[in-house]
Amino acid sequence: MESICEPGQVLISHATWALVNDQFKCKFEGEKELKGFSRTFRVYTLDIKAGR
Repeated sequence: MESICEPGQVLISHATWALVNDQFKCKFEGEKELKGFSRTFRVYTLDIKAGR
């Protein structure tokens, strides 16, 4: 995810989203192909400034 992340952005996987979505606002960014993997991953932007 590091290779597709914009400066100042925090990207997380679906597994991490499942652990933190009740504490932080997250936006689904879609299914993304990540460097070094042959499958896609569900990727979310984490808004660490806006807790719930």
